[in-house]
Amino acid sequence: MGLFPSPYPVAHVSRRFDRTQVDPDTGNEVLVSAPPVIRYAQEITQTGKGSSSDVISGEYLDRVDSTLLMSVDDVSVYATNDQVIVFPEVAGSEYVTGSGYAYWVDGLPSDQGAAPWPSLFKDFGGVITLRRVT
Repeated sequence: MGLFPSPYPVAHVSRRFDRTQVDPDTGNEVLVSAPPVIRYAQEITQTGKGSSSDVISGEYLDRVDSTLLMSVDDVSVYATNDQVIVFPEVAGSEYVTGSGYAYWVDGLPSDQGAAPWPSLFKDFGGVITLRRVT
């Protein structure tokens, strides 16, 4: 339990490479997704002046790159490339499939407990950068 309330539900899908399975076509390890888990965020906010920008390139004539910052009590459960579904519909304590907006954890979560005085900062939680390209 952190110092601040966490009123915003998100669906967290943990994704890990299974080193025991190999894709026969590519020879790569298989990426396995866990079932969605409902977690709660302290805050979800856009970054900078606006979090979305149009990206123009030869491959994609028009796409939007969106970035959000999400504050949570415990960043240790999140990892790079995990999926976080923002504004999901929740029935009871279960995620309703197909609802919300899917983002990816971009980079390593920032743990405020890793500050110079961990015992003083542990209750502040941390910040996770979420990214979506549509």
